[in-house]
This record gives sequence, C-alpha cells and structure tokens, in this order.
Amino acid sequence: MRSPNRQKRGASLAVALFALAGAFGCTTPAPLVKDDILVPLLPRAALQPTDGDLATRDLARAALISDRVGMNTAIAKLEAISEEGGEPERRIDRRIPLSHDLRNATLDDPVAYREACESLLGRADNDPRLDSRLEECVADDPLKLAQRRVRDSRETIWAETYNSIADPLSRSLITGGLLTPYYISNSVASYLARMNERPAFPVPLRQALVHRERYLAHFPESEEAPEIQKRVDRARRKLHKEEARQFVFHGNVARKNNNLRVAHNLALRALENDPDRRSAKKLEARTREAIETQWRDRARSETSAMGELSAEDATRATGLLLAGSDLGAHGLALLRNDEYEQVGSYVVAAALAERGDERAAWARLGDLAGENPSQNEMARHARALVGDPMQNPYGSFERVRSTQRSKNIRWHFFGGFFQGPRYKRLPQPVAWLVDLPLLVNTFIFTPVRFIFSPVSEKPDFQRPVAAAAYRYLEREPEGEHKDELARWLYDYESDRENWSAALRMADHLPWFGHKERTELVEKAAEQRIEFANRATRRDRRSSTLRATAREFPDAAAGRRAGIAEREHREHATAQSIRMTRGFLIENPQIAGPRALGIRRELIDGENHNGELHPRGVTFIGGRYIEFEFMNESGDEDDPPEKVRQKISQERMTRVVAILDDTATRNYRVDPDVEVAPDPRRDLFIERARLGLGEEIDTRATAHSNYVFQSAREQFGMVRGRESILPFDLVVRGDLTGAGIAAFPRWRKPKETPDAFLYR
Repeated sequence: MRSPNRQKRGASLAVALFALAGAFGCTTPAPLVKDDILVPLLPRAALQPTDGDLATRDLARAALISDRVGMNTAIAKLEAISEEGGEPERRIDRRIPLSHDLRNATLDDPVAYREACESLLGRADNDPRLDSRLEECVADDPLKLAQRRVRDSRETIWAETYNSIADPLSRSLITGGLLTPYYISNSVASYLARMNERPAFPVPLRQALVHRERYLAHFPESEEAPEIQKRVDRARRKLHKEEARQFVFHGNVARKNNNLRVAHNLALRALENDPDRRSAKKLEARTREAIETQWRDRARSETSAMGELSAEDATRATGLLLAGSDLGAHGLALLRNDEYEQVGSYVVAAALAERGDERAAWARLGDLAGENPSQNEMARHARALVGDPMQNPYGSFERVRSTQRSKNIRWHFFGGFFQGPRYKRLPQPVAWLVDLPLLVNTFIFTPVRFIFSPVSEKPDFQRPVAAAAYRYLEREPEGEHKDELARWLYDYESDRENWSAALRMADHLPWFGHKERTELVEKAAEQRIEFANRATRRDRRSSTLRATAREFPDAAAGRRAGIAEREHREHATAQSIRMTRGFLIENPQIAGPRALGIRRELIDGENHNGELHPRGVTFIGGRYIEFEFMNESGDEDDPPEKVRQKISQERMTRVVAILDDTATRNYRVDPDVEVAPDPRRDLFIERARLGLGEEIDTRATAHSNYVFQSAREQFGMVRGRESILPFDLVVRGDLTGAGIAAFPRWRKPKETPDAFLYR
C-alpha cells in the first residue's frame, strides 16, 4: 500500500500538471496564416427591375433636369407602392424620405430649402444619417446662427457674473461665513477687472456680424433687410472701435520697446478705424516726432564737412586714422587734443576691435556711450553700437543673461506674476491691488517652488540667452569669448538632452575628452533614430536615418540607423491606410463576404486557428493589402507577422466604397466618431473606387498614415459625456478645518470650430 504522504504528493503533482497544462492551453501559439485569408466574393445577383425601381429611376432622371412635375409623379408612385405594402424586400419605405429630400435639393431658394428640410426632419421612417444631415441644413440659417452667437456672448457674461458670486459663497460655507465679505469683495474686484479686459466686440459677436452680412448678400430685398442692415452698421462701428483700441495698445507696447516705425503704423491703422480716438492721435504725434528726430540725427551723422577742413585739420585727421592702427604715441597725443578727443576715442575703439582686442574696444565704447549725447557727438553712435545685438553680440549675451536671471528669481518668488499683473489694461497700481490676494498666496508657496523647480514645468528662461550665445559664435567664431560661450551652450543643451546640439558645442571645447565625446555621439545618434521613428512622412524618416548613418558611421547607433534605413527602403509602401481589428469587428459589413471577405475564424479572438493582430489590415498602395497576424507566441505585444496579397479590382472597389460609406454613416449617427480630414487618404479611396489605383503613386507627398479605429479604441471602455445641465457641480474642501462645500459653476458656451478665423 502507498503511504498517505505519497498519495498527497501524487495528488499535488497531478494538480500542478493540470494547472500547467491549463496555462499552456490559455497561451496557445497562433499558427501563421498565409493562404486562404479571404473567402470568395458573394456574386451580385441579377435583379429584375420592379415598379419601385422604375419609379426611382424616373425620379432621378427628373431631378437631373429639375422637372418638378416628373419628380412629383415618381414620388407619388413610390408612396402608392409603399402604402400597398408592395416590394418589402426592396425597402421602398426607406426610399420615400430620400425621394422627398432629393426633390427639395432642386429648390433654388435657400430659405425654402431649409423650410423643406425642417418639415422632413423627424419622420419615423428617416434614416439616422438623413436626420443628421437635415439637422445641419436647418441649422444653417444665417439669422438663427447670428442670434445663437449673440446668445453665446450674453451667456458668457452671465456665467462670469454667476460664478463670481457662487464661488466666494461656497468658500464662506467652509469658513463659517467669517470671511464672506473678503471673499465677495475680492471676487467682485477680479470680475470687474476681467470685464474690463474683455473685448468690447468679442469673437461670438464677430461671428454674428458675418452671418448677418451673409444674409444681406443673399437676400438684399427681403423684409428684414433694413433692420438687419442697421444692426450690421452698429456692429461694424463697434468692431472698428475695438480694433482701434487694440492697435493703440500694441502701438504703445511697440513704442516702449523702441519700435517706433511699428508703433507709428499701428497708430495710423487705429486712426483709419476710429479717426476721433484721442489716444491714437497722441500716439501718432509722439511716434512721428521721434522718427523725425531719428532722421535729423542720421542726416547730421551723414553730413560731411571735409570740404571746409583746412590742410592742418586734414593732416591731423589722417594722422589720427593712421595712429589708430597701432595706437602709437602720436595717436595718444591727438586724443588729448580737445578738438579731436571725442572722435578719437571712437576711432581708437574701432581700431582695437579690428585688432581683435574685444574687451578693450567695448570697454572704451561703453564709457563713451555713457556720456551725454548733447555734449559728446560720438556718444550716440557708441550707444547704438553697444545696444545693437548684432554689432555687440557678447554684450547682448550678458544683458539677456542678467535679465533672464532676474526673471527666474522673480518666478521662484512670485510664480506666474513674474511678468507683472494679470490685467494689462488697468493702471498698474490698480492691477497689482486686484492681484494682491493671489500674489500673497503665491509668495507663501515660494519654498515649494524652490524645492520642486528642477522637476516642475516652468518657462525656459535660458532660451533667449542661448540665442544670444549662438549669435556670438556665428558673428565671432574666433572671438575672445568663444570657449566661454561654447561651454555655456554645451551645459544648456545637455540639460535639455539635446545631444546633437551638445555634440556640436563639444567640438568647440579643446579640453573635451575622447571617451566623453564617444558617449555623446551614441546619445546623439540614438536621439536621431527616435526622431526618425516619430516622423509621419517616409521621406523625412528616410533622410534622417540616412544622415545619421553618414554622420556617425563609427557609432553603434549610426550603424543601426543604416540598417533601419535599408529595411525602411525595402519595406516602404506607397500608402499606409490601416483598419484595426477592432474597427473590422465593430463594422462587420467591411470584413464580410460582400467587401473584404476575411475568414471569420481569423477575427474570432481564438489563437489556435489563426488570429488577426490588433493592428489589423493596411492598404499599402495599388490593389495590395497587408494583413498583420499574431505571431507564434500569441502575445499581442510581440511584433506581428505580415502577409501581403494583391486583391481583385472588384474586391478593392467594394471594400473602399463600403469603408467610405461606413465612416460617413458612423459620423452621421455618432458625431463623436469623427473622421479626421486627410486629403491624401480621400484621394486614394476615390481613385480606388473608380478603378484608377493600378498606377501606384510613390511620391512621399501622396502617402497617408490614416488609421480607422473602433469607438472602443478611441474612447476606451467608458466614454465621457457632457451633462445636459448648463452647470457643473464643483466640490471644494478644506482639510485643515474638515470642511466641505459644493456649488454649481455655470459652464461657458463652447467656441465653434471656426472661431479662430474671427480673432
């Protein structure tokens, strides 16, 4: 007899083997399918035309020639056949609303067409796609659209007003009402400041203006035209005043930045829109006067009095220029002459710069620029050179670095207020007073910003400094400060992990070691490969990989780039329009035997009989299709096995036609499932539908990477839905006092997709 212990061990072993067998069974390798991927197409049965088909033919013929009588007769025949219950297999009842819509489309009057669409909308026998299009037609009324945009503008103001009261009241519930006056007063002050910043003629009102002008252009003789014209004139005047105000605001900013010509042009634009605006007149006068002063100074600089010089003065001037080349004793003696001291300092500084002594030259010019221009004629010229970033790139680098360092410190202490108060149209003291509560709260969290600044998102304060440093290296490649700026740029690019730029800077550093450079080369090549993999156009990917292989031939990443480029060229396709497996399962009419005709067992979710990879099927150009299957491991994360086949022209025509129709239908039924615009995809589908896809277009500009995805793949398991209520419930809590409050925050109307055109 077996001992109990041996029996227990045997039972445990059996259970373990059973579990192991079950585990292997769950991960059954997927066999590679190469043949018999597609089933034969179902033939189209020859149909004998019925009375309903003949009536539909007559309707189409009458619609093409706008024969209203013929269309009415054909529709009457279809309705009679439908009422009698005839031809149920042809679904004559579905043709009735479509027939009415076809007749309505022949109307020349847009108003009558919209009214006809509205009367047809909502029928019980309407197709959802027809209802969706009819809704768009009814909504395309210029006057209704204008009224809707006006309502959006008013609702935005109401939402701002409501939230400015509801928000502080919810805070007062947490604090017990003690700070209610403070919260309300602060909220009201911010609300008034926002209203002051709000454009007098915002985007929704501009859209309303365009819709009303479109109505007047189409119906100038209508009864509503005079009243609409008055509204348009009033809106135009408000728009011109608002544009004039913006021109003046930006003109003042340009004037502060010493861009006098830009400021003057903006002032003139403001006067064109609003000739009576005093601020525009004042700005125009000031900028014109400043520009005239510049012209007078330039004319005085260009004036030459050589004809009036005596022979002695001419000799001295020539000696000064010659002395400036070596700064000999004669040149220094001339500098001590009061008559030539001003010009002499400028000439000597220029000679120092030509000799390569940058520090001494710019130090002398800096001293000269600090003098009073009314007492020293050359101070203005020196000031212009010192302040010009192209003439004095290193000085510009130092100024920008100092400015950005100051901004960085201010950001650490004051956060987003480092550039000033939020409301620019208010006087600055008032704007700071409004922002004072937020400013104090931001200042309190200064230690947090110092702690998390290395990993937190903040403005790139070093970017302008880097631009100035690159400018110096471009202007002065052999200058005195090239090593200093190259080192600074190397550190900057390394911190950004821009290894290619860091490698360029490392080549300017003589002390850079060979080992460190080899590591930097590998990083730069790897980064180039990553960039190539993210490229959407195959020509850019190919050129990036080819350049990487040529630039880094000795690096391991460079060799990988060359191999990747060779594989890319071998496997490159003219198109890459893909349908995922989820999309095919969600739309079986595409995968079915009347279109693509994939065998059912290839998309049934079972690996033992072969299974399509989640990547699905791809149109690669012409009549060629690439199928991607699960590999032998049966793991979706592993690379798929690819099989290419050339299908018949009939199958190609059917599948692209049903694909295009299905995508349009899905969008009509569910607007969230939007088909993104892709003209190259549309061109390929249209040519394939017409049977013109035999000639493959290999241009990179004709390549499309579009992917048709299922709704599950786009939105996940649960799709977010917006509440039908006009407000959101906001919950606010206070951990210190264990308080909690909730209040409804009114939602602002969403901008229309074309709103950016009206800014």
